[in-house]
Amino acid sequence: MNFRMLTAFRAVMVAGSVTEASAALGRSQPAVSRSIADLEAALGYRLFERVNRRMVPTEEAVLLFKEVERAFQSLDYIAEAARAIGGRRRRHVHVAAMPAISFSILPIAAQRMAEAHPEIRMTLEVRSSDWVVQSVLQRQCDVGIAGLPLNDPGLRVAFVATAAAVCVLPRGHRLAALDTVRPADLAGEPFISLGANYRTRQSVDRIFREAGVAREMRLETQLSEMACLLVERGLGVAVVDPFTPLLRPDLRLDVRPFLPEVPFQWGAVTQAGRHMPEPVAQFLDILRDAVTGCETPRATLGPVRAASAGESA
Repeated sequence: MNFRMLTAFRAVMVAGSVTEASAALGRSQPAVSRSIADLEAALGYRLFERVNRRMVPTEEAVLLFKEVERAFQSLDYIAEAARAIGGRRRRHVHVAAMPAISFSILPIAAQRMAEAHPEIRMTLEVRSSDWVVQSVLQRQCDVGIAGLPLNDPGLRVAFVATAAAVCVLPRGHRLAALDTVRPADLAGEPFISLGANYRTRQSVDRIFREAGVAREMRLETQLSEMACLLVERGLGVAVVDPFTPLLRPDLRLDVRPFLPEVPFQWGAVTQAGRHMPEPVAQFLDILRDAVTGCETPRATLGPVRAASAGESA
C-alpha cells in the first residue's frame, strides 16, 4: 500500500467514478483503475463493485475511507503548518474539545477569537475527553478541552474550571417548584443517563446508590445536549453538566441545582514541553475570559495542580 493508491481510492470515493477521479487527479483512467486494483490486492478484499457502470463502494471501502480522510486532513494541517513555518508565522489554531464545552463555551470563545484576530484560522473538533487527550499527546491538535482530573505527565494544564452539575426537568414539571433537587425527589422518575464511562454519570450513580434511591433508567446517551433534548420532549429527567442547559435558552427546560453536589471539572490542556505559539496562547486567554465571564453558571478557576491526580475523563 502506498500514497498513490490511497490518493486514487480517495478520489474515486469523493468523485463517485473513475472518470471524474482521473480528471480531478490529472491522471489517466487506466492509471487510476490500476491503483485501485493494486490497493485491493494489497488489502486482500474488494473496495468497489460495478453496478450500472458505476463504482459502488463496499462496506469495507466506506470504513477505510473514514480512516483515509482523517489521514488526509492531518496532511492538510501539516501543509498549513509548513507554509506558516516558511513564512515565519503561525496563523492556525486547532482545538479539540469535549461535547459539553463544544456546544456552550467554545462558540463564545471562537467568536471572540475571530473578532480579535480575524487573520487566524481555527479548526474546532468535537470529541470525547479520552480522544481529546490522545490528540494532544500525539500533536494532532494544539489545545484540548477535556474532563479532569488527568495524571499524564505529557500534558500541561493551562487552567482548571469547576462547576456543579444540575438537574434538568421538562418545563412545568412538578419538581420545578423545588429550589433544589435531591435524589429522594427523583425516586421512580424516568431517568436519562449519560454514558457509563462518563465521570459525571459515575458520580451520579454513586450518589443515588448511597441514598438508596431507585430510578427508572429509561434512556442513555453520550451527549449532555442530547439528554437535554430528550428531557425537553418529556421522556425523563437528567443530571448533566451545567453549561449545556443554562447556555441553551431555546430549550424548554426547568433547571435546578442538584444536591449532593456533583462537581463538573474540566480544563484546557496542551502538550508538556512544547513551545506554545502566540495564537495558541491568545486563544487560551480568550477561553479563560469566556469561562470567568459566564454568568450562568459561574465556573470557578482553580489551581492547575488540581488536575494532577485521578484518572482521565
